Amino acid sequence: MSEEFNWEEYDKEQKQREEEIERQKERAEEILEQFDKWLKERFKEKTVITHLSNILFYLRSFFLSYYVNLDDDEPPTVEESYEGFSYFFGNFFIRKCLWSNEKSTREYATSFKRFYAFLYEKEMVSQDILKCVKQRIKEELPGWVTKVNRYNRGEMTKSEMMDFWFE
Repeated sequence: MSEEFNWEEYDKEQKQREEEIERQKERAEEILEQFDKWLKERFKEKTVITHLSNILFYLRSFFLSYYVNLDDDEPPTVEESYEGFSYFFGNFFIRKCLWSNEKSTREYATSFKRFYAFLYEKEMVSQDILKCVKQRIKEELPGWVTKVNRYNRGEMTKSEMMDFWFE
């Protein structure tokens, strides 16, 4: 005979998970402030605005609001946000962002490289993670670009479109 589902325990776990996500959101804001200063030391205002707004959007609108809720595991940290790149570029960004195109996809990829260079410099991620992020972007960017171009030209099959909605 199977055990009854323990709603009390489930509610407790969900509350703890939500509290952890809120802590990550607060931590993300602190990290973003540091990232802003780091960018201003290295780049012109236009470049700072581009990279900061891209990372702000990714963390606030996708990673800490959407991606962290895709499963019931412990929510990933800001430093682990690279785990969501493939889903972001291959699905969310294309479907939800009217500005998604080849240029914006490449700009976001550059912003992620800058963000992880910052995290590495501030000793928030290891060199292995920085290498992993750069390698992942290098390997997956051509596919992301192809997908966004095909989507924007209306060249995706019904099956591919269904994959978007039910991934």
